Amino acid sequence: MKDKILFWIDAELFHFGIAKHLQDNYDCDLFGIINLSFGKEFFQKQQNVKFQKIWHYRDNIVIKNKPNLEYLSSFEKKYSINLWRIIYSDILFNHYNEYYKFKFDEILSIMEQNCRFFERILDEIDPNFLVIKMTDFSQNQLLSQICKKRGIKVLMLGPTRFGYRSMITEEVDILDKIQNTEGKSKFNDRTKEELIEVINQYAIQQKQHKNKFKAGKLLQLKATLQFLKNSNNSQYKKYYGNFGKTPFLVIKNQIKKLYKKWKRNNFINKNFLQEIEKDITFVYFPLHYDPERTFLIPAPYYGNQVETIIKISKSLPINYKLLVKEHPMQIFYAWREISQYKKIMDLPNVELVHPNVSNEKMLKNCSLVITIAGTSGLEAAFFNKPSIVLSDVIYSNLQSTYKIKNIEELPHVIKFALKQNIETTLDLNKFVNKIENNSFSFDEVELNRQVQDIFYYNGYLFETQISQVQINKFLEDNEKVLKHLALEHIKKIQQYKKNDNI
Repeated sequence: MKDKILFWIDAELFHFGIAKHLQDNYDCDLFGIINLSFGKEFFQKQQNVKFQKIWHYRDNIVIKNKPNLEYLSSFEKKYSINLWRIIYSDILFNHYNEYYKFKFDEILSIMEQNCRFFERILDEIDPNFLVIKMTDFSQNQLLSQICKKRGIKVLMLGPTRFGYRSMITEEVDILDKIQNTEGKSKFNDRTKEELIEVINQYAIQQKQHKNKFKAGKLLQLKATLQFLKNSNNSQYKKYYGNFGKTPFLVIKNQIKKLYKKWKRNNFINKNFLQEIEKDITFVYFPLHYDPERTFLIPAPYYGNQVETIIKISKSLPINYKLLVKEHPMQIFYAWREISQYKKIMDLPNVELVHPNVSNEKMLKNCSLVITIAGTSGLEAAFFNKPSIVLSDVIYSNLQSTYKIKNIEELPHVIKFALKQNIETTLDLNKFVNKIENNSFSFDEVELNRQVQDIFYYNGYLFETQISQVQINKFLEDNEKVLKHLALEHIKKIQQYKKNDNI
């Protein structure tokens, strides 16, 4: 009997390419949920992927006057899913949304439609697998969680925190219980210098990620004209993610953003440390850029980073300072409100560090790293430094990493961690080998760049029409990498099936 595989396909379009090569290399029936404003006509006519059936997500989500609270309550009990936790992690439903403030009934009406829509599809086709991107909005989070509760295996493509390597798991940043233990890694016993080179690849990829958001002025103009055209399109306005986006407000917000960036940049340059004193003893807290999936979904109770910093500052030994470094990527959100920086600066044992100060310098000179869910906690181990994490992360089991269960135990854990003599070479070799055995080479940043270049005005506008010519170019230009991704998904499917047979 053929496997039935359900694909979630959105603006990233990776998974359309994966579906194409999956059908060419694996005997299965494919189904698709399409989440695009302007993709309907293309997906109805395209012949690249022979889906048994497709559903257009945005055609099925309407806001009713009153949600059915009885249904939502029974749904939560049925699947043991906390719907409000999902809602609060979606940037459309909280303070990150600059264009529209959703009301209580509107939010729950959307969630009800999501729940009914996904249940209807899963009841109809009963798939064996869900192939999906790293979940980032409420709808794909919800679909993924429903599938897991129903015993449908989730194949989620996500990063490993090592540059240019990805893995397929049921949840991002968590290794599946079934792991590949066959064979050993090519580099089984690295020196400390070789290990540092491994983690440096992540920093290189992040720098590449920062530099890829560049669009020429002509492309920006074309994208702006297309947006003005979109704003009068009924299909565009129908989707709740576009509520409140008028040309006037978008242009106004962009002008305000430029002014804020200039003003805040001046404040940062005048007030943040740009050199670290040699005799200072400090704990290092790197800010996440905000909004970021890394803490919004796995660590929703630490979303207010200023409040987290206040709690950490109260927990330090008297002879330590807390150095808080701004994230360089925050520039794309025009930095943070100056009032937030001032609130941090008002803390007597806390100092703010300029985003241009290298992460490596901070790691070499600190005594301890504390992070909500960031990679700096992992990087600390490569410099023989302990770390404390506030949520589950892929490196939680490293001997140098301590995860707190509640914020009240933080002072004790800080004192304990600072007393430890850390030597991580053996532990890190085991961890690196485990990740390498369960991951594969994939330059996600470059593939993203290709998608944005072909379809989205270099990433300046994501609500665009999709043409067959564009898709053919995307599939042809990236045939090798897309086939590689499809084969990795097949490998994971076979791994699950082998485990089920055992």
